[in-house]
Amino acid sequence: MGVQKRFRQGQILKLLTGQPVASQEELRRQLGHLGMRVTQATLSRDLRELRLVKTAAGYRPLSAAAAEESSPLPALARALKEFLLRNDRLLKANGFDPPIGQIIHGLKGDLVVTENGLAAAMHRAGEPAVKHYLQTLMGRNWTNDKTLWSEEELKRIPAIEARLRDLPGIPCLRPLGH
Repeated sequence: MGVQKRFRQGQILKLLTGQPVASQEELRRQLGHLGMRVTQATLSRDLRELRLVKTAAGYRPLSAAAAEESSPLPALARALKEFLLRNDRLLKANGFDPPIGQIIHGLKGDLVVTENGLAAAMHRAGEPAVKHYLQTLMGRNWTNDKTLWSEEELKRIPAIEARLRDLPGIPCLRPLGH
């Protein structure tokens, strides 16, 4: 998946997290305000790839819409939701708001920070390592360079970047608006 597409899809998720969006046309207008011109066909394809469905409350992840209809949540979905919320609280409690949707120029190519990729990276490397990675790159125009890291840190960076790069497309079980 291209960097622009991942970024656009990240912005779609971010917009839908902020407030309910009732129609594709409304979502297209909001993306336009962010400087992204998209056709209805592209937006429709993005919504399908992100597994977002239209509900009475606006567009929602397919898993969240299904979860609202069936109660209680399966144990795995509940555990994942709790894990995502805990990671979010950990980062924010330490004064760090994750840069969801940010493009990073990594050691092996570009990647986009998503909630799913962030959760996977934190699960693999731990919250302090991922926070340190993101804060370091924030001060370097989001461009990674091997000279920024100690030998020990450099051993963890490929795993962090791989998780951020490879897991953004996995559907999120976390309800929008957490």
